[in-house]
Amino acid sequence: MTRKVLFGLLAAFFALVLQLQAQPQRVDEREVRNILNQINVKLDDLKYNIDSETRRRRISRSDEDALLTSFNDLQRQLNDFSDKLYKRRDSQYDVSNLLNSAKNFDENLMRIRPSFAIQRDWDSTKDLFSRLANIYGVQWDWKREQSTLRYNSSLTGTYSLDNSRSDDVRQIAERAVSNSNVQDREAAKRDIETLLEPPQNIAIQLGRSARVTLESSLAPQISITADGIERTETLPDGRMARIRATLRGQQELVITNIGDDNDYRVTFLITDGGRTLRVTRTATVNYLGQTLTADSYYTKTDSVARFGIYNSSDQSSTSGNQNKRFIVPNGIILTGTLENDISTKNSKNYDRFTMTVVSPTEFRGAVIQGYLSGVSRSGRVSGRPQITFNFETIRMPNGETYDFRGVVMAVTDTEGKTIRIDNEGAVKGDSQTKETVKRGAIGSAVGALIGAIAGGAKGAAIGAIIGGSAGAGSVVVQGKDDLDLKAGSSIMVQATTPSSQR
Repeated sequence: MTRKVLFGLLAAFFALVLQLQAQPQRVDEREVRNILNQINVKLDDLKYNIDSETRRRRISRSDEDALLTSFNDLQRQLNDFSDKLYKRRDSQYDVSNLLNSAKNFDENLMRIRPSFAIQRDWDSTKDLFSRLANIYGVQWDWKREQSTLRYNSSLTGTYSLDNSRSDDVRQIAERAVSNSNVQDREAAKRDIETLLEPPQNIAIQLGRSARVTLESSLAPQISITADGIERTETLPDGRMARIRATLRGQQELVITNIGDDNDYRVTFLITDGGRTLRVTRTATVNYLGQTLTADSYYTKTDSVARFGIYNSSDQSSTSGNQNKRFIVPNGIILTGTLENDISTKNSKNYDRFTMTVVSPTEFRGAVIQGYLSGVSRSGRVSGRPQITFNFETIRMPNGETYDFRGVVMAVTDTEGKTIRIDNEGAVKGDSQTKETVKRGAIGSAVGALIGAIAGGAKGAAIGAIIGGSAGAGSVVVQGKDDLDLKAGSSIMVQATTPSSQR
């Protein structure tokens, strides 16, 4: 019995150790702040003593200027690091930069052959810098020119974009547009640049059971299971996405959306022995008839995922409203009158549309606004012209504006003719509405995940144009001839409020 108990305790102990090792470790901020305070005090004393010595001794102007410049740089790096520590954005990369500034000052100080007292004071300050390096896992030797980070070969870590090695998305957009017959080239280039724009920072944490948590400077934190199985994931805004994520070892992560075409795909791959992260984004731009690929390279700045890098105040969206307030209950059907002409002959992607609600009475007089996408005189599968409606906001009669998402249920033109509603491959019959709503949310949801995490601050909006699925909870309106919807046409829409807002 005693042996069983002993084995049980040992098993529990090792399980706890493994759990702790799998979790990101936060440095002791109190200890770090104490070291920084000591360094600041010593640097103040050191500057006073150096000023006194340079006045007593004859030192060349160039050596004195170099010493002063390096000292000011060291203080600036120290202040920057203290600020990042306060915001909990400190990393090994920041410590490495601080140490290299201290090394530069050390070299300039030795060049003037300081007094014994100054040398002693600086040596004790260097000991404090060395303690800081040890806390953050930075291998440091004052005799070496550069600091060395203790990299791991896992995807787990925090990364900073290396623009010099990454593809220029402007050149990719320029080439793509020049090889197409798209009419509005400037709009198309902006779309592509927005889609492929990489975030400046990415944080990745590998957890248990193939669970992966990601965050970028363009998108909030999200967790997915990377076991190669197709599943529905809930995104931060409450929408659902069908995603397949595959983790290959601890060095490669592949995320793909599930649909008729693999319109979104992003690969995270560790290279250079853990020092570099290569992010490859591939997207099919159907209105250009092209598949675009962009590679971005990131330098690992910390072996721990430092979450909190997303700054929502820097993000923009097509709607311009980040509050995500909804007033129309999910499933409510609204009927409205189109206020502007729409045609596949003249309308372009991102053209605005407005409709005024006539029923139900509760929302009568409200104004719904959105934008068009997927405007084409030839659909991918059916060969019919098509237009995608993307709903954004609803302005109530009292002037208050709320977010609005919905799918088109029926369209009747000004002559009373019913326009066909289809979603290229969606199930027809009794289950058509349910399947259309589900498919309509896929494109924009994966666009938000892959677009924003891996690049593209407007991933959700781009998701409405890229690929076969209509984005932002919309469907495709199709016809045999060119579609001409005049102002006064009737549109029936079913609200699809995210579950988190119900």
